[in-house]
Amino acid sequence: MSNPDDTLQTSHRVGWGSGGKGRLVEDDPFGDVVRVSPNRRLRPEDRGKRAIPAVPLVKMHSRHYLSRFSPTSRAKARTTLVLPGFEPAVERDRQVINAGRADWGQGTATWTVGNRAYGDKGTGTFYPVSGPGFVAASREVIVLLAVQAV
Repeated sequence: MSNPDDTLQTSHRVGWGSGGKGRLVEDDPFGDVVRVSPNRRLRPEDRGKRAIPAVPLVKMHSRHYLSRFSPTSRAKARTTLVLPGFEPAVERDRQVINAGRADWGQGTATWTVGNRAYGDKGTGTFYPVSGPGFVAASREVIVLLAVQAV
């Protein structure tokens, strides 16, 4: 079993800025973890604590994966797509976020792992925002991709 102090030393900490949200974890024996979600504000005493999702991230909707794109994919006004070959990186990033080793951007309500940023819907579903391997696409581009997928 690993030493809790080792985990705490390698984890990222919650910064403090405008628009921060989150809540304390009731079962955290060290009082060093904050579960963050889009609908809860962080308190000043949460500064410096490890951030983890209020609901563990489990999936990203398939419409975000270019490799899983189909003619029935939803066309939202704006969607960020994950380029083929970056699926393993997205899965690793999800694990890093759930382990509390990602940075929580309180002003933007996004998780950052390396140079990639993810949004959190607070339901276990997350989505790409920006970074290497992600491409922002408009509704017109999505419709064009759907036509090409036929």
